Amino acid sequence: MAACGLAERLVKEQLARVWDELSSTKLKVEHRAAARLLGRTLESLTEVDPPLCDAVWLTLTKAVLESSSKEENAALVSAVLKVLFDRFKDGSVLKGKTEVLLTEVLISNVDRCQKALEHKSSEVDLNFTLLAEMMKQFREGLFFHAEFSAVSSTFDLDVSLISPALAESG
Repeated sequence: MAACGLAERLVKEQLARVWDELSSTKLKVEHRAAARLLGRTLESLTEVDPPLCDAVWLTLTKAVLESSSKEENAALVSAVLKVLFDRFKDGSVLKGKTEVLLTEVLISNVDRCQKALEHKSSEVDLNFTLLAEMMKQFREGLFFHAEFSAVSSTFDLDVSLISPALAESG
């Protein structure tokens, strides 16, 4: 049991470290390449040790959710979510987890955007950076994703406020 706990702690710490290095841009790896490596690692762990994969997934989820609220990590978060979404097979455990994470990220971002619009915040552009990056990664496919369609239908966009943010990201 102690060896399993040690292995889990080591793998989780290493994943957290890799994410920290990616999100701080200290690790110079293209976002999509890093996401492919993360995906491959998760697939391997699923085959070898599913409970270890679950533990690692929780670490990744926490890191992605934390990074999703930082403007400088918008491109990384959106690229990782897109690569994982495309990589994992429909009906697989990892695809299901990716869909849940994608939905969580979108809902929290849309909530931040709504609050910024309601308060006519000077940080409106900052709040829309992730949404704009997600649109760039997923393109029109984002609107066909059932969870996002449900979220977007409740979200009234004030185009005059967000168009500068979307134009800058394009």
